[in-house]
Order: sequence, then structure tokens, then C-alpha cells
Amino acid sequence: MHGSTIDVRTWGSTSEKHKYVFPLGSTAHREVFADMTDADRTRFSGATYAASQWNVHGIESVTASGHCKITIATPLDLSGDASWTDTGDSFTIPGTSVVYNCYSTFYSAAMASASTPLAIPHHSTWSTIVFASGGIITVDAPEPPCTVIDKVTTLRNNTINNPAITILSDGSYLASQTFSVTNGCVYKSADRGSTWTKISNQIRQSYCAVYEHAGALYMLGCDAVGGSFAVQKSTDGGYTWSANSVIFSKDGTTDGYHGGSAPFVEKDGRVYKAMGERGGETYNAAGDRVWGIVLLSASVSSDLTDPASWTMSNVLYYKRSWLGVTSTRWEEPALVKKADGSLVIIARIDGTSDKEYAALIDVNSDTSISFNRVFAMPGAGKRMTIAYDATSGKYWTLVSPFYSNSRSLYGLNPNQSRYSLVLMSSSDLVNWTRERTCIYSDNAFNNSYHYIDWRFDGDDMVSVFRLSMDEERGLPLHYHDSNAFGYFRVRNFRSGGAESSIFVDTPVVDGSPSVPSLVY
Repeated sequence: MHGSTIDVRTWGSTSEKHKYVFPLGSTAHREVFADMTDADRTRFSGATYAASQWNVHGIESVTASGHCKITIATPLDLSGDASWTDTGDSFTIPGTSVVYNCYSTFYSAAMASASTPLAIPHHSTWSTIVFASGGIITVDAPEPPCTVIDKVTTLRNNTINNPAITILSDGSYLASQTFSVTNGCVYKSADRGSTWTKISNQIRQSYCAVYEHAGALYMLGCDAVGGSFAVQKSTDGGYTWSANSVIFSKDGTTDGYHGGSAPFVEKDGRVYKAMGERGGETYNAAGDRVWGIVLLSASVSSDLTDPASWTMSNVLYYKRSWLGVTSTRWEEPALVKKADGSLVIIARIDGTSDKEYAALIDVNSDTSISFNRVFAMPGAGKRMTIAYDATSGKYWTLVSPFYSNSRSLYGLNPNQSRYSLVLMSSSDLVNWTRERTCIYSDNAFNNSYHYIDWRFDGDDMVSVFRLSMDEERGLPLHYHDSNAFGYFRVRNFRSGGAESSIFVDTPVVDGSPSVPSLVY
């Protein structure tokens, strides 16, 4: 190619969102044909390519802006097709017997002038790859099903972490996320989420959330991944932030504190936040992995940057025997104020294989928490925010649940199923009902909506999350390491039933475009 632009057309109008672009050297995605040997990768070094997701038919045609050579790789034998010339290059997918052969053809200036599409041959199972050596492949990235607040600086290098949102006393929204613990950002919206402005990059924390009190903002989280609990303060609405004040210290070498961006809760003149302690890969005498849950609290009238103001409960360590199925730990707890005003903690349980489970932890006092029970809950394999709504008399949450086809169609485990945004409700915090599927994508490997934090806003719910999505630069690293910071408003959340925004490109199961059932 000689600097021309190739526009890729995928098969059928419903597959327009499956036009993917990667630098060929990247192996951190789920296209099987990307797993080349090092030698093959070297031979194709510097090229970019476009190809469809493995379960989509493939690229239908291409057009180009001028005269250029177009190269494809396909398992088909095109030796008898006079329109394609064998380049002599081929590669085999490791672990399979599939051989990709490379062919080329010239796209003429006359075709470019008339925008004539060049048909791309198809294999019945394996997608054809279109290469652009020295040129550019462009795609029409789909419109995301939510508002994109921000994107990572470098695709497949930086990731979005620890999304959090709060509604300030003046009615504005404040959202935060951390590219890393050395460069977290704060965003503000004065028009109820329609537009967002980045107002600060001074957050030096992870697993953090914002609490507003007496004209000041407080950010509480960890000063490192597996570090100390710390507080930052802002007195100008989030534009500038103080340095970290460590309130409980860990050296971060063999263990450290952990947590999530679930919100603070006020009760009887104190402010509370549930967090965690992690012990890496260490196990106790009973063979249980040492991951613990703790409760932090302070008087709302105290100096929240002063370590002496804060109290920590006992550390409640996880025991695998509580669940009875394969699991690894609990973490990222959500603190919930119940209908009667008492507090309870719900922690996600990680590493399960059959369905998703959460743990109910009793708050006995400011310094005492104890295990209550484990229960099945869709979406509980990922971090949650849960809150009680007095109008409906229900508890509500937004989650990314595990679907009936997640393993059969995609080979995913419960904690890897993150490709939807689902509204759930419960009358008792243990039995949950799907009220509405707000967002659903059939690209489980590269689209995700997870680590969801949300707040009530009248009859609506406003949420932020880690967003993995197609974009002009290509695809994210994978479903977990997100490339964007997303915002979504669930309108009239109490009404139930109606779908808000379904994002389905192609049929999901047996030709049916419907969203599959949840696994309870």
C-alpha cells in the first residue's frame, strides 16, 4: 500500500459494529488468528489489519481512496482464482491445523474514483484478514450505547480504573477514575450528565470514592495498589486536592489494603465506608486465602484528614468452606444502609465456576463485623453499589451478570461475563430480580460495562463504569482492561419492564436476537 485508506465493509447491515483494527504485533485480544508464532509476527511486523470477531461472518468488501495493493490472509485455496495472486506467505494458528495463506490484488484508480467495492472471499468458519502494509485501514466505529466521559491516552496500554460518581449539594455531578494511582482524574457535569469537563488530575489513590461534607470533598481510598488507607481533601469543588493523609498504614510489600469505589454511608453522626485487606497469595492455617473485609468510620464533625478521627473494625477473613464451591476470595465490599437504618456489608465473591455469589456481613458496631451467609446473586462476581429506595421499598443495583450462554458461546466464567448493564431489585438483599436490561452487547470479549457505581437522581439512576468499546483507534486490550470511562442514565428506574438501550449487533443464540437468561 502507498498511503491509501482502506474502508472495510463487514457482512450485512447488522454487523457494522464488528469492524476491528489492530496493530499486528498485539496478541492481547481474543481473535484466534492473532496467536501467531514469533517468527510469523516478525514477518508481518508494521502491518495493521482488519478482521471480524470469530463468531461473525467476516469482512464483506473493501474500498480504497486510491490505487494500492490489498493483501488478505485466508484458509481458502485461491490458487485457481485469477483475481488473487499468491504472495508465498502463510502462517499456521498455534494449537490448530488451520493454515492462513496470503494473497494480494491491486485496487485500481478507476475503482477508487467510482468507490467500487472489492469483494473479499469467505471461509465458512474462519474470518478473512485484510492487511494494510504501510497504509491505513479505517473503520466506522459504532456509536457507544452510553456517554463517553473520557478515553485512555494510549490504546491497549493505559486502562480505566475505579469509577465513582456522586451528586453534589449544588446538583452537579462529580465523577472520578484512576488511570493509575499516580494520575487519577476528576470530572464534573453541570447539566445532569449531558456533558463532562475534566477538572483535576490530582487524585493519588486507588479504590476511592468521594464524600461531601460541610463544604468540602473527601476522597478515601488506597495510596497504592495494596497500600495504605488515605484521605485527600478538596475545598474548591474538586478542582484541587491535598496530598494524601494516611489514616491506616500498610507497607504494601507482603500485604496491603484493598477495596472499591462503593459509596460512603452516614448513620447517627458518623460516616462509614467498607474496604478490604488482602494478603496476596498467602493462606492461613485452615488453608483459606487471606483476603479480609473491614469497616472504617469517623465522626462527621471530626477532621477527616486526621488519622485519630478514624476507627477500623476487626478484619473478617474469607473462608472457602462458607460457600461449598470453588472460589478464591471476597473483596470490593458494598456498604448498605437498610430500610430500618442499620448497616450491612455485601461483598463480591471471586473465582466461582457455576454461578455468581455474594456474602452478607453483619455490622454489629463501629468496630465489629461478622459473617452472616453466602447467597447466589447475578452480577455479584464483580464490584457493586447497592442502595435502598424508600419510595419503592426495594434495594437496587446495576450489575454485569453471568448469562446462560456465557460459557457455551464464549467460554467465559462468571467473573468474566461483563458485557451488559442490568438493573436489579430486591426486597431483602438476598433474593434479586432482573428489572431491566439497560445495555447488552454480543461482543463479550471486547465490550464490557463493569465496576459500576451509581446514585439515585429523583426517578432516575445515574451511573459510571469502566467501558470497553470499539473506537476509531481500534479495540481495547480486552473486556477487563477498559479503554473508556462511561456514563449512563437509567430513566424511571422504578417502572421496570421496558428496555433502555439494547446494543445487539448480531443474533446471540440460535438466530434469536433476544438477551439470554441470567444464571441464578
